[in-house]
Amino acid sequence: MRIRQASIGLYLCTLLATFIAVLPLEPSQAAGTAPAGTWRLFKDSDGQVPKSGAVVEIVFSGNTFTFRAAQPGETIEDRGTFSVEGRRITVEFNEMEQGRQSGSFSVSGDTLVLPFRMLSDGPGTSTWMRPAAVESFLKKVPARPAGPESMPALLARVQKVAEAYGNDRERAAIDQRAKARAGAHRGGEAEAYYAQGAVLFMKGYYREAWYAFARSAVLKPANAVYLHNLATTLQEIGSARDARTILEWVTKNYPNLDPPFGALGTTCLQLGDATCAGAALAKARTLAPENGLYDYATGRLLESQGRKAEAQRYYEAAFSKGYGGSGNEGGRSAAAQASSATAKQAAAKPAPVKPKASSQPRQGRIPDAWVGRYQAKVVSARSGFDGDAATTFGKGMSSTTLTLKTLACAQSFDMQVSKSGAITGRGRLMYVYQGGAGGAATMLAPAAAAAGAGGFAVNLKDGKQFRDWSFHGQVSPDGAVEIEGIPDEPMDLLNVGKWEKHRPWSALPADDKAHMRGPFHMTLASEQGGPPAIRVDQRLALGDALIRSVHYQAYIFRSDADVTPQCSHAEPPRPKCAASEYLKTKGVIGVDGGYTIESSRDLKTGETSVTSKVGGDATKGFSADSAGNVGYEGSLGALSGSAQFNPTDGSYSMSVGVGVDTSSFLPGPAKLSEKVELVYDSACGWGVKGTGSVSAGAAGAGIEGAIFFNKGV
Repeated sequence: MRIRQASIGLYLCTLLATFIAVLPLEPSQAAGTAPAGTWRLFKDSDGQVPKSGAVVEIVFSGNTFTFRAAQPGETIEDRGTFSVEGRRITVEFNEMEQGRQSGSFSVSGDTLVLPFRMLSDGPGTSTWMRPAAVESFLKKVPARPAGPESMPALLARVQKVAEAYGNDRERAAIDQRAKARAGAHRGGEAEAYYAQGAVLFMKGYYREAWYAFARSAVLKPANAVYLHNLATTLQEIGSARDARTILEWVTKNYPNLDPPFGALGTTCLQLGDATCAGAALAKARTLAPENGLYDYATGRLLESQGRKAEAQRYYEAAFSKGYGGSGNEGGRSAAAQASSATAKQAAAKPAPVKPKASSQPRQGRIPDAWVGRYQAKVVSARSGFDGDAATTFGKGMSSTTLTLKTLACAQSFDMQVSKSGAITGRGRLMYVYQGGAGGAATMLAPAAAAAGAGGFAVNLKDGKQFRDWSFHGQVSPDGAVEIEGIPDEPMDLLNVGKWEKHRPWSALPADDKAHMRGPFHMTLASEQGGPPAIRVDQRLALGDALIRSVHYQAYIFRSDADVTPQCSHAEPPRPKCAASEYLKTKGVIGVDGGYTIESSRDLKTGETSVTSKVGGDATKGFSADSAGNVGYEGSLGALSGSAQFNPTDGSYSMSVGVGVDTSSFLPGPAKLSEKVELVYDSACGWGVKGTGSVSAGAAGAGIEGAIFFNKGV
């Protein structure tokens, strides 16, 4: 038995991605708090509300609940049991069609969000409030004006409704956080409100998200992202009419954005305006033909008009693009045809005896053991962390060594697999993109100074950035998994002193270089002695000069417990100056082909290092030492110069000076050379370096010393 409304709505949330940080929630917003007492149904996630005069209430007590829905001339009652584990609640009705429901829930002040709909079929949520809060809210809601309403007036009214809907203490906390964090956002206070709204919406705290989005939109009434997300929240638990007005303004002023057209289409479908819904969804499909969500929504529109054959074509188009929808309608065609053929064969034969129950999945169905919630211990894509970060271009004084490390890993991950094999999920990705450049030419260029401390020439803002991630896909009965979805919002990249936008990349494994943005293919399998799981440990060779290969790792397994994936990155060590002065002795042995080996010992620290050089003699040429440093030394007449780069911490040094070489005017195999140079070290600053050496044939010896000015020597 189920309580129904006359019309069936559709809710599709197309939340635009944004850079958000994890924000602390008030104690009253604890997701694990078990519901207790009486709650009155406020709204389902598809926009349906109880009929006028109807009261739908649920009362939780201990581990049982009672349910009662009353309207003039009809009363429905039921009871059942419930349990709470962390952020999940399991509710089991005795008689009603909802039956057993399980999923994430939230209790926020006077608002409860449960993981099922009460008024219609299909997945979704229902929002409940304390009876007194519902009555108080209705009394404080400002009246809608009879005539046309300007956008500023509409936003002001929507904010007042959110204030009436909210709690004074929670609203004050949101205001306080927005003011405190305004300076950390480029968009100031408006973006600080928006960032909070995005976090609250993703966690299911729609009432607080409504207020935060309304504040950001009032402060920046022409921002399409703020307005779009306010409209989707209004569509969720507010007014679909107001959402439509806002979305019509956004689509008119920003006609190249597809999410507002998609949201307008679903809002008009919710309001029963098929003409508006069809036009908006057609525009969304034109702008983003690869997005199966808009094909699926069009199928729902056509099905509501009784045009089932046309609807099925759109469902299949959505399915082919990786969007299965709430009922996997697009994947039913092949199964339905097979079922029809089997039925025709069976009609000519006596009914067979039913076989005994089997643990094997039915044809076209995934195993029951695969259905449920999945968590992850790791989901990551890395490059440059396995000794392949440095690449050298050119030769001699024109050589440049580049280093680049990239990382994308999931800090949170939650995936659902339905009985039909449809996959939906969301998470939070951390991105790292850092590199440096060093060489005789780059050391002398302004770019080296622009790179900042440590010599890094390219890095993400704040060292690493975070993006919310939603994805969808399908798992087939044989375990083949296909997933699509990458964060859309670009990241802020400081590249040689200039800010650029950089597209996020996937933490899931790509098939090849041409499919770095999906779809992504993996395998789900039942494991001996463990839960069903997806395991990935593979490399993809890119053949790129900077990113040679990507190492993908993932362990995704079915679990109802919350798991925090492994995802961390330590900042690279800042270069440190070992000493304000040093003195080294050197011994050199020559090898055929102009290749020499030099051993030097620091008289102050006692450390010994070995350097190999390629060049005309022991004092010139390209070098690489045992510590991983690369460099070059050379001369032109009396001028001499050198450059050295350490890929480990990004430090570098360069020198230029004058010297004398006795081999140019004294006869004999022995020669003496001396030079004094002005040296700059990114860790130690400016100083003076002196070098003297003597060589005879393939062997030689020398001494080198330096004093740095900024160490107070």
